[in-house]
Amino acid sequence: FIAVSTLHYTVQFYNHNGIVGRSGWLDRFLVTPANHRVHHGHNREYRDRNFGGTFLIWDKLFGTFQRELPGVPIEYGVATPTASTNPFWANTVPVLRYAGLRLPRLTGGRRLAVSDAVIATGGLLLFGIVTYYVHRNGTWPGFGQPVFFALIFAGTLALGGMSDGRRWGVVGWLAIAALSLGVMPLCFGLRDPLGLSLLAAFLVHSVVVAIVTLRLQEKATPYVQT
Repeated sequence: FIAVSTLHYTVQFYNHNGIVGRSGWLDRFLVTPANHRVHHGHNREYRDRNFGGTFLIWDKLFGTFQRELPGVPIEYGVATPTASTNPFWANTVPVLRYAGLRLPRLTGGRRLAVSDAVIATGGLLLFGIVTYYVHRNGTWPGFGQPVFFALIFAGTLALGGMSDGRRWGVVGWLAIAALSLGVMPLCFGLRDPLGLSLLAAFLVHSVVVAIVTLRLQEKATPYVQT
């Protein structure tokens, strides 16, 4: 598992960079940046192509392989984009659309200015917490596991809300940090340095979120002299 995961995610990090053009002989059998850029194009020549994650053999086997064409620039995106940067809606709306169900109203309403750096660091922090959750598998006391899972799930939704500039996302993120302050010591006591380090990082991040968001709102609000 470790060997395969290391190979797979190393390739994933490599093939999603925008610096490398061609990768020489690797382009013949690996999913490289040149091959994977095609997958993210929505123009007709590139749509629904290059689904593989590591090797090209599967796309070549099923007839979905397409090389990057000279003179045909890739137009990134999807044919019917979702009016939200929240990963929850980005994954849910296409399913609702396919099923012919009513779509949620994702535009309008008051939006907060939330820093991209805040969202990016929040995502990294949440990834670390998920890794910790997996690390503690089989050692959870009492109801620790479902409670911790619920906090991770709620944090994911709150982070998505923040990415859309929703007030409830920011409030939810702060509330989850406050709840974690009680849940972590209650579940594991004060003798878990890794867990307590993540808790401290979460609390610091929540304070930064509050300060940065308030400052951005102050800048966005025009001053009217009376």
